[in-house]
Amino acid sequence: MEELEKFFTNTKMFYIATIENNQPRVRPFGNIVFDKGCMFINTGRTKRFYQQVKENPHGFVFKRL
Repeated sequence: MEELEKFFTNTKMFYIATIENNQPRVRPFGNIVFDKGCMFINTGRTKRFYQQVKENPHGFVFKRL
């Protein structure tokens, strides 16, 4: 987890891919919080991203080089 925290601390923007209606949805994020060995991303319950993760928790996080 320490490596992930270091990676994201040095990364200004990253992307998260989710699935909606069997189609990929990719969006940028710039905020991530690490606390007690867990990684948190902030979003609202009314956002499509929240519903996509709730329906299918499998996702992909990546950084553009």
